[in-house]
Amino acid sequence: MTGFWLPRSGYIFEVFDGVVGVFVSMFRVVRVGVIACLVAGVCASSAMASKPLTPRIINGTKMSPATYADHWTSMVQLYDASSKPLYGFFCGGALISPRLVLTAAHCITSASGLLDASVIKVKTGARTLDVSETNSVGVESILTWPSNFAGVDFDHDIAVLRLKAAAPAGTAATLVGAGDTAWWGNGAGLALGAELAGWGVTDPQTNEVSPDLRTVPVPIRSDADCATQNPGMAFLGSTQLCAGVIDTDPSPWVNNAKDSCYGDSGSPMMVPDNPAAPTAWKIAGIVSYGIHGCDGAGVYTRVDAFRDWVASISDTDGGPGGIMPPTAMTAGTPTLHSISLSWTAPATGTAPAKYAIYQQSQWCDEYFADDPCINPNSSAAEWQPEISYWDSTAATSATIGDLMPRTSQHRGENVRYWVASVDATGEMSPLAGPIVLQTAADTVNPTFVAAPTVKRRGRKSIRIRWHVATDNDTVWSYSVEWRPVGFKQWQTAVIDKGTSTSYMNTYLTGLMPRTSYIVRVRAVDPSGNKGRGVKSVMSTKR
Repeated sequence: MTGFWLPRSGYIFEVFDGVVGVFVSMFRVVRVGVIACLVAGVCASSAMASKPLTPRIINGTKMSPATYADHWTSMVQLYDASSKPLYGFFCGGALISPRLVLTAAHCITSASGLLDASVIKVKTGARTLDVSETNSVGVESILTWPSNFAGVDFDHDIAVLRLKAAAPAGTAATLVGAGDTAWWGNGAGLALGAELAGWGVTDPQTNEVSPDLRTVPVPIRSDADCATQNPGMAFLGSTQLCAGVIDTDPSPWVNNAKDSCYGDSGSPMMVPDNPAAPTAWKIAGIVSYGIHGCDGAGVYTRVDAFRDWVASISDTDGGPGGIMPPTAMTAGTPTLHSISLSWTAPATGTAPAKYAIYQQSQWCDEYFADDPCINPNSSAAEWQPEISYWDSTAATSATIGDLMPRTSQHRGENVRYWVASVDATGEMSPLAGPIVLQTAADTVNPTFVAAPTVKRRGRKSIRIRWHVATDNDTVWSYSVEWRPVGFKQWQTAVIDKGTSTSYMNTYLTGLMPRTSYIVRVRAVDPSGNKGRGVKSVMSTKR
């Protein structure tokens, strides 16, 4: 199989001739695509691996209570806050302080920005993936490496979640320090000692996941080996490790790989002080992605490269290096096609060099009958799970233009905006917000259009003519609408107003012979408002 990378989160991917495409966005795929397989026991076949795999992570074992208590109590489950851990689980992570969780950036970011922290919950102190939310806590803020604030950068696949309260269970793990290079090999590799764990996929051909925390010992491979083992993928020894036992068996039904897999993303790679007789364990890596599915060529974020950045994050507030969020966000006066907001620079911490602005749209579902943007079960507005990066500015205000106004036909979707402080090095504070903004209402309709007349009739068509509206200079187009007499459903055609200043005409086609039709023409302005149209009755020929 040709080389390609696959993130090891709960995303679903499909492969066509070596090209990877995400076909549904993150949270909804996780609930119905991967974890549902655990409940049903049967999952769709995947093209992500070339060989069937034995049902382990990968070729690992169920973690014993003793092993968990010894050095895996920092493990946590990230899951969708609107679901249960069993159904909403999408990534792993590790407690590194009472309120901070270390995970992979691709677990909580996308090409368009960050996940809304409010849609994530973290379950602590558990070895089993189940429906219980005992020892779960919400996420207050998400902090990523500077280059990730506008999207995912897999070269820096690291993020820290600040919890709303101290973790109810579990104990914090320690990161490898400056003097711990022998623990993880420092680029030369490590034959023994490293361990992986997770609740991820145990067989990438069936997408079966494990309800029990599983573990597997793996060697950390040298940087030189990683670079040659993964042709076509730029392995970066400065920020990445690779580990695992490569599948060498030629049989299509045997796999001797040892590796992490999909759903294990964000989980830590633990290393001991002495592989022969461990007395202490630390985090050396974070599960990031694989080159050929789950065949032992796993790539991990090299924690040693980011330890100073992680250490600069407070347990209580602010961002890396003490960068604080802006305050006092206020909305400006909206216009028909723009909204504005302003904020106050933080009074403490590192001075911002600029501000990053994020936006979040409503989640509207056509099946919500009364209001497509209000969930009828909760009577609350539904919001997209992602907060998309919009732009950055050195000012303490911003105007967003080229928007649609609210009209009698277009209700307009509310948009939530968030702002973060960014320092000169690119470090970003937690997001401040949200503030809900909406354009002004345009409720002035164009003037009415007089009744259209018949220019020519056919058996299945009628050519009609009408005089333009008296305020034609403000009209965007004309809506031509018709229905057979006795029917209620209108058919519509939108006709550009063109350059005419007097009369316009068009054909109504696909009509029934010897049938009378009610026809009207309505002027439409740039906001989508429609004027009144006077009806005419006209008939096709026999």
